[in-house]
Amino acid sequence: MSAVRWNVVLWFCVYCGGTFAQPISGEVELFNSVKQASLKWTSYPKLKAWSEKSLKIGSETQVPVYQACAVNNKRRSLLTHWIARKDALHLLLDLQFAQEEESSSNQLSPLQVHLLESDSPLSKFSESQNPLHLQALQTFSATTEVHQIKEYLNNSLGLVLNTEPLSHDGFHLGFTYSGRCIFLVSVRLYYRRCPWLVSHLVGFEGASAGAGPLTGSCVEGAVGVEGQVDPPQRECQANGAWGPLQGGCTCAPGHQEKGDSCEACRTGYYKAANESGGCRSCPPNSKTDGEGAEGCDCGQGYFRLPGDPYVMGCTRKTLRPSSSNHFIFVIFIKQDLINLHIHCMFIYG
Repeated sequence: MSAVRWNVVLWFCVYCGGTFAQPISGEVELFNSVKQASLKWTSYPKLKAWSEKSLKIGSETQVPVYQACAVNNKRRSLLTHWIARKDALHLLLDLQFAQEEESSSNQLSPLQVHLLESDSPLSKFSESQNPLHLQALQTFSATTEVHQIKEYLNNSLGLVLNTEPLSHDGFHLGFTYSGRCIFLVSVRLYYRRCPWLVSHLVGFEGASAGAGPLTGSCVEGAVGVEGQVDPPQRECQANGAWGPLQGGCTCAPGHQEKGDSCEACRTGYYKAANESGGCRSCPPNSKTDGEGAEGCDCGQGYFRLPGDPYVMGCTRKTLRPSSSNHFIFVIFIKQDLINLHIHCMFIYG
C-alpha cells in the first residue's frame, strides 16, 4: 500500500469468485452495472480515454466493463448517467476493479470516486471536493491476459459515499484515474432502510437510513405510558438499524397484551385501569355486557356498596322487619373469592 495518508477509511475484500451477493434485507438497490446490457457513460477526454467493452470477468456471462489504459499516465475521467435517489439519504457503493502495477519508481495511482449531486442530468464532468481514494490490494502486470484479470479483481464493499444527507433529486458518479491501466468491472449503488417494526406495542413505519428520530404509534388497543415520552420515538440510524425505544405503550383498560398486540377481554372478563397482568374473570354475581370491559356490573337483584372494589362479588339485599320498634334490620351479605363479609345496619321505620 502507498504511504500516502488518505482521509477515508476503506474496507477491501479480495475477490474470491462470483459476482456481488444479492441485496440483504433492508437494502434498496439503485443501480447495478452487471444487470445492464450496456452503460454508455461519458468519457473525458472524449477520444478513447475510457472504453466500454463486453467481457466475461468474474461472472458467468458477459457484462459491460470500462477500461482506461494509457502509456503516459494521463488523467482520465468517466461520468455515469444520472440516477434518481428515491428516498435515499446516504449512499453505499460496492465496486469491483483491477489495476495494473506501476513501474518500480512510481507508486500506484488511486482511483478517485466522485459523488455529484444534482436535480437533473449534468452536461459535463466536474470533480467533487472530497472524492474517495481507492487502491487495489493486488495488481496485474502488463503481460496479464484479459481472461486472467479475474484473478486480480478487488472487491470494495459498503463504501460510504456521503456523510451529510443527500439534498437533491439525484446524482452522478464520476471516476478519475491517472495510472497505467484499470478495469471497472462492477458498480453497485444502494442504500439502507430501517424496516417496518412493531415492538413493545409500538409500531414504526420503514424509513431511509439516517432519517433520525421518528415518531411511532401505539398498536390498536394500546395507549401511551403516562410520564414517558409521548408519542414514543426511535432513531433510524445511518446503518439501517433502529435505536433504543424512547417512551412506550401499554394495553388500554379492558385489554391484555398478546405478543406485540393488545386484545380485548372477552365477555365475562375484565381488566381495570392501571392494572397489570391479564384479564380477570368477573367476581361472583357480576357480568359484562361485551368485550373490552374495565369492570363487571352486578347482575339483576345484586349490588355493591359504595367504594367496594371490582374484585369483590355483588351481594343480594334482604329485609327483616322488627315486631316492636318499627326498625328494619338490613343484612348485606357479600362474598368474594376468599372471604365472606356480613354488613348490618338499622334503618328507623
